[in-house]
Amino acid sequence: MPSEATDSFVPFEGQDPAGDLPDGIAAQMKSIEFVSIAGTDREILITHHGQIYRLRLTRNDKLILQK
Repeated sequence: MPSEATDSFVPFEGQDPAGDLPDGIAAQMKSIEFVSIAGTDREILITHHGQIYRLRLTRNDKLILQK
């Protein structure tokens, strides 16, 4: 990953959004704002182990990850 992209990673500041992580774990995780990787686009392509995934921001401001 290019260094400019890693600069946008910050420790997660807040509570576990799903409420299913042990205490303190969410604070140790890295968090990135969608806009910092997508800019003004509403979707991006992500590759993982040779597979392509599409991460899309919906009209309702939800994120959907599709293979």
